[in-house]
Amino acid sequence: MKELDNFRKFLDEGIFDLLKKDAPKADPTPDDMKQEPELPGYILMLNVGKLKADTVISVDGMMQKLKQDPNTKWVESPSDFIEAWGAMIKSNPGLKTARFIGIPDSLGKEISSLQKADKSKNNLAKLGVPYETQTKISQKAVGGDLFPSGKVKSFPMLNVSSFKDLSEEQIHEGTWGYGSKDSMIKTLAQLDKIRQMGGVKGSLELDKIDDALYRIFGDDEFHDAIDRAKAEATDDDRFANAIGDAQTRGVEMLKFHDRVDEEELEENDAILDEVIEENVFKEIDSNLETMATHMSAPQALETLMGELQAISGGTKVLHQALKNIVSDMTVGVYNNTKEE
Repeated sequence: MKELDNFRKFLDEGIFDLLKKDAPKADPTPDDMKQEPELPGYILMLNVGKLKADTVISVDGMMQKLKQDPNTKWVESPSDFIEAWGAMIKSNPGLKTARFIGIPDSLGKEISSLQKADKSKNNLAKLGVPYETQTKISQKAVGGDLFPSGKVKSFPMLNVSSFKDLSEEQIHEGTWGYGSKDSMIKTLAQLDKIRQMGGVKGSLELDKIDDALYRIFGDDEFHDAIDRAKAEATDDDRFANAIGDAQTRGVEMLKFHDRVDEEELEENDAILDEVIEENVFKEIDSNLETMATHMSAPQALETLMGELQAISGGTKVLHQALKNIVSDMTVGVYNNTKEE
């Protein structure tokens, strides 16, 4: 555990010149704050050093150490913390082969307490965590070698609140984190636009938002669908189907988002329905243009009325529409059209 001991010693002694920044840090704007990732309560470090140790570090405690050191006072925001974390890993080669995942405060404190009580329990296996659960956690964790590159914008999350749940394998298969409600809705809308671009152009757009997708929809099923879409870039239909699968999973994640209440869910569903039905309105506009080219206005109106009456429930819709039009005429809405 030499690498782990060196890492802890490194934290205790400060970051020194490695993370020093001479330029004053600009105050974050409101837009900057909106884009900041959420930091976990603790970081679970896996496969550390030659002994393949697993241990935890308090994010709050580490942040305090960084702020107290004169060279690292610039570390104020979550993104600053992740940048500093990458620099620390870069300075310690033994950590580049480790993997990292965020965990809640409650779980982090339990693991820390267990390991302090018995130093021989320096990994999850010795703590009694089943092998399958260890594998799931490792798959969700991100490799240390990615942090220094700046590719990691946030920590994946393991949403298990107690060690009992962890040791009994009560872990959600394939899901490691959720973005905010607003970011999830906007991203689903963006995916709908990408789906309509076709495979070649759409796959390029997917590459541009890789980091955002990873942060906002932390789910294996979702990303499996995104990967399929990229693999089917030369086939527009298959590409669109794969994106549709990702959207379906994204909607499911949004509905079960633990920070969204029922009233907000109904509002979000309405927004998503509107996004999904955007193509319907485009088709209506296109069909109206075609009718205007091949039919006179009276013919088009008569044909439309006939089609509505032939559809189940269409007669009532037609009746209500005509009533609305006549009502509007009585208050002068269509007077200008009549005079022309």
